[in-house]
Formats: sequence, structure tokens, C-alpha cells
Amino acid sequence: MNLKRVKLDLMLSLDKLLNGNLCSKQFKTALERSKGKVGIDLGANFGVYTELLAQHCDFVHAFEPEPNVVKKLKKTLADYKNVQIHEVAACTKDCKIKLFHRNEFNKHTLEGCQGSSTFSQKNNVNPEDYIFAQGINFLEFLENLDCEVGIIKMDIEGGEVDLLELMLERDDLLEKIDFIFVETHEKKIPNQLKRVRSLRAKALKLKRPRINLYWD
Repeated sequence: MNLKRVKLDLMLSLDKLLNGNLCSKQFKTALERSKGKVGIDLGANFGVYTELLAQHCDFVHAFEPEPNVVKKLKKTLADYKNVQIHEVAACTKDCKIKLFHRNEFNKHTLEGCQGSSTFSQKNNVNPEDYIFAQGINFLEFLENLDCEVGIIKMDIEGGEVDLLELMLERDDLLEKIDFIFVETHEKKIPNQLKRVRSLRAKALKLKRPRINLYWD
């Protein structure tokens, strides 16, 4: 029996029990503590959580690369003067990306518009249905922010793994962030499971930021 593996499994099970069940409560607490700070919404979609961030944070950066969704996002956030919408994907470098649509995607009704991904192997997207979009180096974006970040909400359909792996190597970036809430997608991208487990183990050791990888 691999005792190290058993210990890690136990730690992650307890982590899921605690952070998975308390995610909504932790997010509410994070909002309350983010007054006067910046909020960042990666994968803003229709802006449900962008609105919440805008109501609590001093300023919000919302990232959404899907052009069909951005139109509705702009309408949702039209009355918020403290929100800047970035029509790009948060990536590990400046690049052009393929954004694969879900199988049921309909640009006219916006059905299935949630879940577009840069990963063609994600099991609910159509690898033949995609658009090209712009990606930016999000780490560089954080470097250039001369302020404290209260919350980062990250729901970028698989892209979170590459991004978080690099972020966790950058103490200079982590020290300016209070909370990160991440939705992982290992159920739809099974080959990410091992890396997600590793990220969860690393997150447990951090004092700042507090990272919850059970956002849903």
C-alpha cells in the first residue's frame, strides 16, 4: 500500500467535503472582503457573477472570448461603470485560439453557449464547430495590475489547469490575490484528472490566496 497516496487521497477527500460544500458561503465571504479591491471574472459568459463582483468590488475585469455571448454580456452590464469587458480568452500566452462550441450550440438562441472550450477533446463539444478568438497572457495582465485583487472567478472550460499551474509558481502574483474560485473540468476532460489532483494538493498548502477548486 502506498501510504503517501492514501494520505493524499484522504486530504483531498476532506478538502472536497469542506470546500465543495462551503463554496457558496466562501464566495459570499470573499465578496464582503473585496470592497475597495479589484474583481476578475474569467469566463464571464452572461455576467451573472460579474454583476455580483461589480456590486462589491471597486472595479471588475470580465473576460469572455465568445462573440455571440459578449453581446448579451454588454447588455447585462450596461449600467455598471466599474466593469471593463475584455473580449479575449485568458491564456498562458498571447495567441490565436480555436474556441470549440458545445454540441447543442445555437448562435441565434444562445442555447448551449456556456461551455465553449479551447479543448477539442472536451466530451461535450463538437470538434468540427469552432471559431478563432484572441487569447492573452493572463499572467502578464496580472503583473501589470497595480492593485490588490479581491477575487478571481475562473471558469474557462479546461484552460484553468495550464493557467493555474503557472500561477502557482509565481509568488509575486499570488501575494496580491485574496481568493480564487475555480471550476475544474476533469469529468469532461479526463486526462486532466491527475493534474487537477496535484493543483488541489498544492492549494491546500497555501495561506494566500485561498483557492477553492470546487466552483460549480
